Parts: sequence; structure tokens; C-alpha cells
Amino acid sequence: MEQDVLAGLPRRRFGRLGWQVAPIGLGGAWLRGRAKERKPLEEAAETVLGAVRLGIDLIDTSIRYGDSELVIGQALKQLPPAARPRIATKSQVIKEPHEPAAGVYDSCLRSLARLGLERVDLFQIHEVEMYGWDRIMGPKGALEGLRRCRDEGLCEGIGVTGRPPDLLARLVDTGEFDSVLTYYEYDLLTAAATRELMPAAERHEVAVIAGSPARMGLFARPDGARWDHQPADVRARVPRLEQLLGKAIHELADESVRYLLADERIANISIGSSRLSSLESSIAAAAEGPLDPELVERLREIGLS
Repeated sequence: MEQDVLAGLPRRRFGRLGWQVAPIGLGGAWLRGRAKERKPLEEAAETVLGAVRLGIDLIDTSIRYGDSELVIGQALKQLPPAARPRIATKSQVIKEPHEPAAGVYDSCLRSLARLGLERVDLFQIHEVEMYGWDRIMGPKGALEGLRRCRDEGLCEGIGVTGRPPDLLARLVDTGEFDSVLTYYEYDLLTAAATRELMPAAERHEVAVIAGSPARMGLFARPDGARWDHQPADVRARVPRLEQLLGKAIHELADESVRYLLADERIANISIGSSRLSSLESSIAAAAEGPLDPELVERLREIGLS
């Protein structure tokens, strides 16, 4: 694939932060591969550098993603500052009885050290459902920790991530957050995030990152189907989806990218993989443009059924 293929695609506004980003980003969860295919750190860093050469300008990671921050830090050392992508990372989950505000702040400092940076572009609460409303919004909650990071110049923007669309929508509606990352609730098999979360993000100019468009490998690999992770209502939609698109479930990764691309409220689609070829495939799919509006509507009907 040619270098900087994404340069030919329209940038998307990253919410009220105003950044212009490519529609496809790199997710850092699997940079060194899964347990059976563990890559050396240097090889994984080459994947990151390859992604940047393809035009990726936003990388999302977390202190909870194993060595991901170290891999990204290794890659960043090899890039001049002007060529570096924006970096988003996430806090450690701060569990009882520890104070979320202090824990989130400390987590940011540790992430910066691992990345070899003085600041990140975006710092996020990881898995809001692991905290709950009170431990995020209450006194000495995670939000206080995020604010401190921003006030001290450790990050530019702050965000929330997780699964429950209702909790994410409620947090977005506070007006406190610049971004929201949703996964497993908006893809070819479910449009749950479109009910409350997407309208809330639009109201507050909050950037939406769509994570795991391949549904943790379900749409990408025959051996990636974790059916035990799929709710019964989601499994029931598979035959209709396969019939509509004329493909098996594990052949739909590109269609999922193009489906999400049709929603202009999504600022970035984050592709998590240890293989540059997977990222190249997603970029090529994005270059084809969004799916036909009529098809998108039929897919959304399946996802909301």
C-alpha cells in the first residue's frame, strides 16, 4: 500500500477540541499480538511506524494494554516531533478503597513515563462501568483526577471510554468531557450507541471514537469468533446480517468500517491489530467510501432489532 494513503481521505473534526484527524486510527490493545503470537517490542514498534507512514495520525492506547505504551514510546523516539501522531491513552482502573482522583493522576504520570512524553493529547477514564457514576463525578472522583491532569498541562483533552451507552451518554451530557470511546455497542450487529450516546455527543460537540469495528475479531477471523461473549440477541442477528451482505460473519471487517464511516458523528474508527495488513485493509475499505445510505439504514434496523 502506498505511503500516507489516508491523506486523500477527508479529515474529521475531533469534537470541540477542533483537531482534524484521519477517519481511521490505530488501537494499541494488540500491538504485540495475542499470547500465542507475542512479538518482540522492536517488531511491534515497526508496526506503529508503518501505521504512521500510512497516514495514521491518532493512536489510542492504555496503561492496561500490557506493553502497548512502551511499544508506542519506542516508535515515537524514532520520529521527529512534527511527524508524530496524536496520542490518546487511558487510566488504570482505580478500585475500592483507593481514591479515584489521586489514582487517575498517578496513572497519567506513569503513562507519560512509559510513552516517553511530557504530555498526551487525550487522557481518558478506562471502562467507566468499573467505576460507576459516583466514583467518577463525586468528590475526589476520577473526573477530578482528569481535570488536574489537564490543568497541569499533562494532557489537552479528557474523555471517557467503556461499553454501557446509557452511562456514557449520561457522562457526556454533563458537558465535562471532550471525547467518548464506545466499543461493542456500535457495529454491524448492534446500533445501541445510536439511541442515547450519539445524540448526546452531538449536543455537546464531543468527539466519538468507535473502537473495535471488527467486534474483537468476530468480523475478521474464522478463529476470532468469541461466541461466548455475544449476547443472545446479537447472535440472533447473524443470519440476517450474513444474508443481507452475502458474506460469512468472519468476512465482514471491511463492511463494518464502511458502515461506521457513514456516520459523520464518528470522528475516528480505531483499528486494533498487531498486523499492519489489517490496518491496510481497513484503510483501503475507507478509501471506497461509506456504504450506500439505503444499505446503512437496513443494517441499522438489524442492529436495533
